[in-house]
Amino acid sequence: MKNNCWLNYHGSKGKFYEKIKHILPKEDNLSCLDLFAGGTSLSSMLPAGWNIVCNDNCWDIGKLQGQFLSDYKDSGKTPEEWVKGLSESMTVKDRNDIRGYKDAKNQYNMLVGNTSRWERSYLFFDLVCSSFSNYIRFNDKGEWNLNFGKRYFNPSMQRKLVNWLKLMGNRDVTFNCSDWKDLELNHYDFLIVDPPYLNTCAQYNSSWSLKDAEQLLDKVDEYTKQGGRFILFEEVLSKGIPNNLVTEWMQKYKHITLGDESTGCNYQRNKGITLEVCIYN
Repeated sequence: MKNNCWLNYHGSKGKFYEKIKHILPKEDNLSCLDLFAGGTSLSSMLPAGWNIVCNDNCWDIGKLQGQFLSDYKDSGKTPEEWVKGLSESMTVKDRNDIRGYKDAKNQYNMLVGNTSRWERSYLFFDLVCSSFSNYIRFNDKGEWNLNFGKRYFNPSMQRKLVNWLKLMGNRDVTFNCSDWKDLELNHYDFLIVDPPYLNTCAQYNSSWSLKDAEQLLDKVDEYTKQGGRFILFEEVLSKGIPNNLVTEWMQKYKHITLGDESTGCNYQRNKGITLEVCIYN
């Protein structure tokens, strides 16, 4: 399935919407927490009447989406006009502009630790658009830590952002940047859980551990005991390696097999089946 995420986010779940839409609640005016929201491609497709909180523990991702949506709404422009202006203002102008990439990287790294500067979000987006495979990487100091990927904010990404703005522009959505452990799940009617996968974590989520996964599944269990509804994405096989924790846990719930969808996300993958599922109650 084609990645429809405006950030080219490799773990995007919006591509699975057609497969899972029949298991989503049908009520209007539900409160929903997207616990590991990433690029919010799935949240952008949820019913327009829902109140949605999109949470991601990566501060830059959450801040960027809130900043873009707010700036677009305040501009009085159409999504196409706003995205065109954004494209013209990007530091990296084309796939050969390594100097622009270095400038954006240096400017961003000067703002590490400064969460009050709006331009940090724009520089972050510049770097995500033009980094190797659109990956997100930071060093121990929180500085951007990737080389130029001969990419830029190209027409394809522009179209995806236009579509995202159209979908999100009239929704009741809030962006949050909290640790998932600090959130009270019972405040929400419905929960979307798309955690880092144990066997295939992205680099900036590399601290995700078996203990974290166990605590998360326990927390979801407690949430369901209180009457909460959820969907949870995971891999039960990664390049042929079984995820026994999830395979055993999911027996108490229902699931949909999404297929071997993630093999194209990582050029280092070897032969072997990778099987992704959506678990729900």
